[in-house]
Amino acid sequence: MYHAIQKGFERSTGEIMAWINSDDMYHKKAFFTVAEIFNTFDQVKWLVGATTAYDTLGRTVLVRPSRLFTKYDFYNRDFKFIQQESTFWRRSLWVVSGSSLEMNLKYAADFALWMKFFFYEKLYVSDALIGGFRWRTENQLSLDHPEEYLEETDSFLSSIILKKEDKRILLNYNSLQFIDKCLKKLKLFNFDWMIRFYRRKYFNENSKIVFDRHLMKFTIYEGS
Repeated sequence: MYHAIQKGFERSTGEIMAWINSDDMYHKKAFFTVAEIFNTFDQVKWLVGATTAYDTLGRTVLVRPSRLFTKYDFYNRDFKFIQQESTFWRRSLWVVSGSSLEMNLKYAADFALWMKFFFYEKLYVSDALIGGFRWRTENQLSLDHPEEYLEETDSFLSSIILKKEDKRILLNYNSLQFIDKCLKKLKLFNFDWMIRFYRRKYFNENSKIVFDRHLMKFTIYEGS
């Protein structure tokens, strides 16, 4: 599959890139949404919409806001999941990231591509409906082989050599999480605010695109 997708990318010419599997679908006006966001915000290099799923009849049966994923979440093995069907990126990011999928992977080349993107740019998220994954009861690669998928993600992450600063940020973050877990067990103190503060300060995660109903356009929320 990834060899075929790679060949398609090599022949493509557009400035905004994505792929979708034959059984999945884009939502109505999805391309208008994506084009508006990329044309409005030069700083947005890649984007993911809400996580959605269809059933076999084509009905939308799941809509869930996407998380504010960062590269540190991925380093921490906390990456479930950036929805491939809802992800778009600029060709410039594809080029600087190597212009290639990891074709030695059978299940997790999308994950590897997101990780490479994170080396260069943060991910922007929107609650807009962009693409949806179709749920079937059988014969789906991602649903039928979850263990193999996670094995490939772990192998790819293990091959990455972290910078000293990244290691320090992760060590401190995991220490905060451990303290928070202990305090909650003892019912002594709620430490969530400190974790949120740390993420805002070091993870660079304030990257949500919201729709302003008064202006009838998208804006970037830089809240705390």
